[in-house]
Amino acid sequence: NNVDNCGEIVPTTVIQHFLQGTKLAKEKGLKYEGFPSLGIHFQKLENPLLRKSLGMVQGESGILVRQVKPQTQLTLVYVLTASPKIDRIPKFLLGDLKEEDVITEIDGTKVGNNGTCSVLLNPRSDHHYRTLFTILLHAHFVGDILHVKARPPPPP
Repeated sequence: NNVDNCGEIVPTTVIQHFLQGTKLAKEKGLKYEGFPSLGIHFQKLENPLLRKSLGMVQGESGILVRQVKPQTQLTLVYVLTASPKIDRIPKFLLGDLKEEDVITEIDGTKVGNNGTCSVLLNPRSDHHYRTLFTILLHAHFVGDILHVKARPPPPP
């Protein structure tokens, strides 16, 4: 029992997403599909030489798209998918997100080189918290549009 003073917390955004999602699914006669996925594997860009090799300038930050999961349709104005089996979602909206692209913003929130972003979790406080960028997905449901700002790799 060496777990003294150990605790975990579930952010309110996660709880709200679950409650809203189950309510919406019930109203529409659908199954709750859970949280959406960006459908990528990414790499942090904490190394200044790696950022330079990608053509990033001073003050620019983001994460590197290392792999786009098979059969995942990504766009710069991107439709979130929970599963490649979903066929009721419209496909390409603006442009493909590709391997070696650098995601710099999601829904207007800058993504840091360490994969975190600054979010206001408590509307009654003006304190921002740094947390993993995936928290930005918790404001969306499967099939929602997610605005992703990305830059392509420099030419060879």
